[in-house]
Amino acid sequence: MVDTTAKELLVPGAVLLLRTPQGEFKVTYGTTQLGTTSPPHADTHFRIASNTKSMTAAVIVQLAQEGKLSLDDPVSKYVPGVPNGDNITIDELLKMRSGLYN
Repeated sequence: MVDTTAKELLVPGAVLLLRTPQGEFKVTYGTTQLGTTSPPHADTHFRIASNTKSMTAAVIVQLAQEGKLSLDDPVSKYVPGVPNGDNITIDELLKMRSGLYN
């Protein structure tokens, strides 16, 4: 199923790792880089660029829903030393409206 789906989506390489109470299920597919024959392994790291922004935002919203943080909290509460961190909120970071450069 992983091979078929990866081919349909034109994925050059992937690693699937599923941990359950019954054990681990690992599948690798394709190559680590286009134009090579180097297969991925269970511990291969893939660069996924800006996709991490969506994943991070989803986890932060979950934490806010659980009451573990507030989107109105200043960044400095969690990351000391950020320039102007006392005046930048988590919400502004998520909306990319903080004024921070990279």
